[in-house]
Amino acid sequence: MVALVAVAGLALQLSWASGYAPARTLAPGPMGTSLFTLNARCDSKGREDLVRVLGERRPGVVVIVGAPERVREHLDESRVMDGHPHRAFFPMGHLPSCGTAVYARVPVEKVADSPVPAVRLEVEGGPVVLVPADVPGPQDGVAVWEQEIAALGEAAGGQVASGWPVVVAGDFNAVREHLPFRRLVDGGLDGGGPAGDGTADAGLVNAAEAAGGGWMPTYRADRPPWPPVIEIDHVLVSGGVEVGSIETVRVGGHAHLALLAWVRVGQ
Repeated sequence: MVALVAVAGLALQLSWASGYAPARTLAPGPMGTSLFTLNARCDSKGREDLVRVLGERRPGVVVIVGAPERVREHLDESRVMDGHPHRAFFPMGHLPSCGTAVYARVPVEKVADSPVPAVRLEVEGGPVVLVPADVPGPQDGVAVWEQEIAALGEAAGGQVASGWPVVVAGDFNAVREHLPFRRLVDGGLDGGGPAGDGTADAGLVNAAEAAGGGWMPTYRADRPPWPPVIEIDHVLVSGGVEVGSIETVRVGGHAHLALLAWVRVGQ
């Protein structure tokens, strides 16, 4: 009897954990524009390996949140981003030498009416609004953390309401079970609450699930032999944006794994 109870308990635990199976990544093909996102955490370590990775993967759009001046200078000096002449930079209020850097092969336009940093650019199939995410952790204050995540949803919802497909990419400092994050991807849950009315209208989908499901931990990646076990970096897409694949990419010296997603505007 004890053995039967133990087996039943194990089966129940496995069913609960099924959502944490490693993500099935579809092989990148000709479908879509590749989008690379990494949180550099305002640290210039690993910039040489970042150049190597970008040179090998050659993404169409690059989003580096927490990009310090030394990293941006190194990317320019290495000429790895010569094929991405269109750029936008959003400095941090408390540390203007660091911020969010966007590099693209196509023209980039800052969105003036967005409550958070955002740009408009073309991907395969049509234009999108790209919203980089760089959310402070809840350890810095839960109220601020919730407000920052809600602001991403409100920005995305506003752009979707104006007819723009939206991609939100970066470090959310939230796993998929966190309630503020669930408000982004679950239609706002009850359609209101602290996330704000705009969140429910965004209709965001987790790209990892859209590309096959599974768990895609990204943090912390710089403590070998231990692998990253926390899934706090995400790519979210609104209706009208298709995801061909998504995968994690290790960049030496960085605490976060990067994400590389292939997206396009659906027909």
